[in-house]
Amino acid sequence: MIILTRGQDTETAMQGVSACTIRFWNGRAWSESFRASGVIGLPAAVELCVWFTDDQEASGSSSRSPDCWRIFAVPDGLQAMTGGDP
Repeated sequence: MIILTRGQDTETAMQGVSACTIRFWNGRAWSESFRASGVIGLPAAVELCVWFTDDQEASGSSSRSPDCWRIFAVPDGLQAMTGGDP
C-alpha cells in the first residue's frame, strides 16, 4: 500500500502494491536517494515505478516492466537547484 501524507492529512494512493522504486532527478542524472539536508533545493522530478504482483522474481526487477510508471515534476525543483529559471 502507498500512503501519501502532507501535514496531518493522509490518503491511500494505491493498494495491492508488492514492490516499488523511487528515483530522483537532479537536473543531470537519476539517483535512488535524496537527502533534503544534504542538498540545496528540491529534485527537479521524482520517478515512481510500482508492481502489483506477488511474484518476487518479477517485482522490482529489470526483467519485467512496472505495472505503473510515473514521473512527477517538482515545482521550483530545478529552479531552486540551478538558482534560476530552467
